[in-house]
Amino acid sequence: MSQITSIRWVMAAREILFYFVRLLSPFHVGNSHLAELGISKTYPT
Repeated sequence: MSQITSIRWVMAAREILFYFVRLLSPFHVGNSHLAELGISKTYPT
């Protein structure tokens, strides 16, 4: 895989992750907190 293709896959995976987090969690209950947890698990900073 080329570098550009890898970056594109990472961006797509992140968008899908955000989509499912919003879909599965109520907007009025800690949605941003759940999103942060999901990103920290998948993409350690």
